[in-house]
Amino acid sequence: TQYQDIPKFAYYDNVNMLVSDNPNKATIARFTQKDITLMVPSTPIAKDLNQSPCIITVVGHPQLENIVNKLKNRDQDQLKTKYGFSKSDQIITYIGGYDHGYEEAFELFSSNVEALQQKYPVKVIVQTHPKCKNLAKTNLVEYKILQNYNVQNVTYSQGEISTDDAIGMATLVTSQASTVIPQALFANIPAVFMNP
Repeated sequence: TQYQDIPKFAYYDNVNMLVSDNPNKATIARFTQKDITLMVPSTPIAKDLNQSPCIITVVGHPQLENIVNKLKNRDQDQLKTKYGFSKSDQIITYIGGYDHGYEEAFELFSSNVEALQQKYPVKVIVQTHPKCKNLAKTNLVEYKILQNYNVQNVTYSQGEISTDDAIGMATLVTSQASTVIPQALFANIPAVFMNP
């Protein structure tokens, strides 16, 4: 009760998913109470929440400009050399997650890369979600799924390659549900959501 008069703020940072589509919308609803100012990254998300009793303010994505500038100023060849790739390598970077439907999305990615590698010698970086940092590679859901496909030249990164560098080396970035997709697009790096 001693904090009743202190303003409360919350920030919804997911730039690529409306709250109504988010599998965690029940949790998010707790932060849309009358006495909270909810900051959101975009007008469509604000409109999606227009029935909420809280005050909604569009503020953009606080780190987007910094990330985009870093990615735009990257030296792709230098990054590839740093991590043991050839300058001519075409790399698809998959940014890991854990949202509802993640395994199905990674299955779709795996089958598409298997087909793509039959025609093109692309390499793959699987950048796991930070919560997987201490797992053995053989315990990663991505590793288990890829065992069912003939996908070659896969590098798993559990933080050994920074996410920014994994994106910076990529010819294409993909993910099921990650804010890195719009970040890559803003930096003129081709990126697609892989969501079945």
